Amino acid sequence: MRPSTKELLDSIANALDTRVAPTVTDEWAASSLRSIGTLLAHLSVRVESELTILAEGNADLRAVLVEACERMEGQSTPSNPSIRPDIEALLSEPESREGGAIATVAALEEESRALNEQLERLVHVVHQDHESLGEALHVELLASIRGYFARQLEREAPLYAALAGPMF
Repeated sequence: MRPSTKELLDSIANALDTRVAPTVTDEWAASSLRSIGTLLAHLSVRVESELTILAEGNADLRAVLVEACERMEGQSTPSNPSIRPDIEALLSEPESREGGAIATVAALEEESRALNEQLERLVHVVHQDHESLGEALHVELLASIRGYFARQLEREAPLYAALAGPMF
């Protein structure tokens, strides 16, 4: 489809920057225009990478949760006794892109939301049930969670780089 979404966003940003910004004299409006330009730059990068970032992040998070369930088998989690069965139930649901269906950003975002809810629950369990999990399992789970966040930050780095311009 032409022009691409990225081309449209870049064109809008260029028009605002070259045609509108020079005519703006109000400081508040100029600040708003710079913010809009920065957000358009972010969206320009995001539109080309969002699907991949979501798909890779969801696959990575699924792997972290599978590993956590395996490690927690037989372990007591008093603060959230249903966490393991709840995670397993979520993981038994098919991934958004399985079965030949074309993955959509909306489907991957919904999957990401559900997976991240379970990750948040796991983080609480790791901290609240430190004693019942035991030191070794606590350290392993914490390292796995931190590793996921580091990889996700690396995956999303291009999105944040696009926001490096002046916002105001």
